[in-house]
Amino acid sequence: PIRPRTSSPSNETRLAAEAEREKGFLDFVKTLNEEQLRKTLEGLLCRGQASVGTIQSILDNTPVMLSGDNRQEWCSCGRCHEETEKEQKCCKTMPCITTTTQFAGTCLHLNTLEASARESLDYFGEPQPVVVPNNLLRKAGYRTYMCWRYNHLGKGNRKVAPSCVAWALRTAFPSSTYMGHRSA
Repeated sequence: PIRPRTSSPSNETRLAAEAEREKGFLDFVKTLNEEQLRKTLEGLLCRGQASVGTIQSILDNTPVMLSGDNRQEWCSCGRCHEETEKEQKCCKTMPCITTTTQFAGTCLHLNTLEASARESLDYFGEPQPVVVPNNLLRKAGYRTYMCWRYNHLGKGNRKVAPSCVAWALRTAFPSSTYMGHRSA
């Protein structure tokens, strides 16, 4: 029998579990030599479990923390960028939610986002492209993040994604235009 969900774990509990899981991943990676790391990266790319954009964003952002003139006063994670007033929202976690392996595996996983985008196209009767464009992958990433963090929001109930999340998705799936948050 299906048991009803009693309650979801608190944000602190979830983040502590993610930090512990990430520590385990990092400890494992330290045991790999250069050849094993190269083969792993090639395998992830060839299987569609990572994209060049995602890997480049990881390489570009890992050591970077915004400071001085670049840091927004409303940001506490150090990874938010200047936004419109209604989009000035931070994940308020340290480390930033976008640096966790859980975020990468949930919100930046290419195959998952592609399947989600194709499902949305199918639902609305839109034609299926041969290659899913970045704007649809990014939109799927936003939807995935919202479901992951807030569970089901319901029709017409929208929340603003944290700036750090928006920029992580924009970096992984760039395009020439961005629509920003739209109210219901």
